[in-house]
Amino acid sequence: MAHDSRHVFPTLDDRWIVRKSGASRASKIFDKKAEAVAYAKTQALREHTDLYIHGKDGMVIDKPDLKISPRKMSYQVQETPDEDARNAKRQQTAD
Repeated sequence: MAHDSRHVFPTLDDRWIVRKSGASRASKIFDKKAEAVAYAKTQALREHTDLYIHGKDGMVIDKPDLKISPRKMSYQVQETPDEDARNAKRQQTAD
């Protein structure tokens, strides 16, 4: 699962970057850590990968447990014609 994981790193100018594993450039740069983490979580969930949050020393300080919540699915019940209407239709086609 950690193949194309997402990483959040602080920068020297107190900003935060999100980077994909193996990438040399940042995917996106943020002013706040919370914004960077939220973006990285969205990307990691979409790509079914892990997320690692790094400290100023480069060490991993957090690895949130990302779980995909089941989507609410709505089903529409189709109205079926009542028995009399079906029988009348059958009668017409038989004649």
